[in-house]
Amino acid sequence: MNTVAMEKRAATEAAPEKLSADVFYTPAVDIWENDDGFTFLMDLPGVKIDDIDITFNGGVLTVEAKAASRQREEDRRLLEEYRVGHFRRSFDISVPIHSEGITAGLKNGELTLWVPKSQAARTRKVAVKAE
Repeated sequence: MNTVAMEKRAATEAAPEKLSADVFYTPAVDIWENDDGFTFLMDLPGVKIDDIDITFNGGVLTVEAKAASRQREEDRRLLEEYRVGHFRRSFDISVPIHSEGITAGLKNGELTLWVPKSQAARTRKVAVKAE
């Protein structure tokens, strides 16, 4: 397993109509599950809220984002270690999801996604009656 948080991928592996760069990056993500749904925390450094596209289709949750260059046009670059470009990550979710209830927020380069399970997929406690 590759432990590098950002992996270069060929743009042909992504949706070419949305990603025009030669490479894109796989952002680091943490995922938690409880009885009600899933929480995704994803690192998207340098990404603005208007440059994020989140879709849920056919059981697949996909996050695409673009980080713009930090270099000002009037400056001359001396060293560049921070790379910018496109981010893309997809997740297959095998339990029924309440897609209308999916929410997302971005704060300090971290995307938080809440993906609620459908009522049918939630754990249900069964009451036992005495006879």
